[in-house]
Amino acid sequence: MSRLSYVFISFGLTLLLLQSCTTVQVGRKTVYSSEGKREHNTRPSTGKNSKKVTTEYRSSTSVVSSGSEVQTRDEIVLTALKYAGMEYRTGGKNPETGFDCSGFTSFVYERIGIPLASSSSLQSQQGRKKSINNLEPGDLVFFGQGKSISHVAIVTGRNVDDLEVIHSTTSGGVKVDNITRSEYWNSRTLFGVDVISR
Repeated sequence: MSRLSYVFISFGLTLLLLQSCTTVQVGRKTVYSSEGKREHNTRPSTGKNSKKVTTEYRSSTSVVSSGSEVQTRDEIVLTALKYAGMEYRTGGKNPETGFDCSGFTSFVYERIGIPLASSSSLQSQQGRKKSINNLEPGDLVFFGQGKSISHVAIVTGRNVDDLEVIHSTTSGGVKVDNITRSEYWNSRTLFGVDVISR
């Protein structure tokens, strides 16, 4: 099957799922409402720092949500992915300066009309707390040790074995990580927060 045929079939299935608001089992994942591939430039297309990013995004969850909630979750993830490759900057809150972790999450959420506090510890007090096993794309996940919160990320996708997030890290800037398979992040994962569901 050609790549173009795959794109048309994926688009048709996406429209069907969005209209019916149902889940479809695909292998070991439950795919919900949208599946797509985005190509975007995270930097201007000229110069040696020009960087093209291709990102696969799959919204997957076993929880059936309302159509508008699913759309909001998709918007959060797709908006966040546009900034993959941006530099880390302490106190950074926008693309012009770079982002720190909470500056990145608050920027993304505010772009779709959900205000978040400016620090990760304050963001952890917004919305409804969720266990790691119940997180959905668009939810926030918090990291730290004990009761001390030191980092926040946005869930981009999950399946039975993996939880992927996008976040602004001191070592790599804004990037997607599989936190389940990272000893560093997995050992520091605390809980999640849902600020989307009503």
